[in-house]
This record gives sequence, structure tokens and C-alpha cells, in this order.
Amino acid sequence: MELMLHYIYVVAISNSHPDWSVYTPSQLSLLGYFNLHIIWLKLLLPWRFFRLWSLIDGVDPPENVVRCMSNNYSTLAFWRGWHRSFNRWIVRYIYIPLGGSGGASTRGPWGTIRTVVNYLAVFTFVALWHDINLRLLAWGWLITLFVLPEVTAGFLFPKRKWGKRKDAYRILCGIGAVFNILTMMAANLVGFA
Repeated sequence: MELMLHYIYVVAISNSHPDWSVYTPSQLSLLGYFNLHIIWLKLLLPWRFFRLWSLIDGVDPPENVVRCMSNNYSTLAFWRGWHRSFNRWIVRYIYIPLGGSGGASTRGPWGTIRTVVNYLAVFTFVALWHDINLRLLAWGWLITLFVLPEVTAGFLFPKRKWGKRKDAYRILCGIGAVFNILTMMAANLVGFA
């Protein structure tokens, strides 16, 4: 963390309110990418430290920030592991009471619409939980928008149909992973940079 903060000036650049138009798309992408890594480390260190104290005290809390966004090809899996304890609370007290994904009872276009509306409600709540701020609302709504391609790809390219072509499926997942990381960077630039 100290090495990144010392040699990669993402936080300093973001806090100086620069003229973003002078940066190239590649530079903006790198700023977003490294900013997500710094946020990950900034949260990983205290959560793991306090989890250690809980374990010493005999309490086994859920482990948060399980995988870094660079080690995650799935946007949904990333959000499940990012703040796992908060995710469990949201699923239990918001997502499921809203109807969740609906399961077999709501197949078809209405079930998909219901799932998207539930994602939108959840990420709106998460954005408001962070702070009442239009940028964060835009961030939450972008996250919902950026989850949709993964859900669509999972529907169009189910893993069970690629049993004999595992390498092709891996390449397809790699392309999706690049897209997912780029969308997370874009949403983070809107919400937190």
C-alpha cells in the first residue's frame, strides 16, 4: 500500500480536481485501474486486521474483499466478495424481500425485468449507504447497467454447453473479464474519482 501511494499518484491526481480533458483514454483507464487497486488495499488492510482480532476473540466473521478486481472475471462474483458481510445483509434484507431473481416462477421477460429492477434497487441503496450524492447514484446505476452484459452472456453462453470446447470457453470468459474490468473502472471514475 505504501509503495503504491508513494510511486503511483492516483489519489493525488484525483484529489487535485484536474482538468480531465487533458488525459488520454489510456491514462484515464490506468487512473481508474490503479484507483480500484488502492481502494481494494485501503479496505483490505483494516478488514483483515479487525477480522484477525475477531478470530482471536473466538468470533468468525465473514471475510471481506476476498478477491481483487484483477483476479475476478465476473462482476457479480466481485460484488459478492467485495464487502461480503454487507452483501449478505443486502441479500437477506433487501434483495430477497424484493423477490430476488424470482427463480422458476418468473421465467421469461418479466422475470428478467424484475431481476434488473431488483439490482437497481439494491445498488441505489448501496450508493445512498455510501453517501447521498448524485455521483454515487450514477455509480450505482452504472453498476446495474454493467451487470447486464454478464447476465446476458451467461444466458447466451452457458458453461454446460462448452464442455468439449473448454479452451474456447476460457477465451470467451477472458474477453468478458476484460470488459468487466473496464466497466468497473468506468463506474469507479464516475462515482469516486
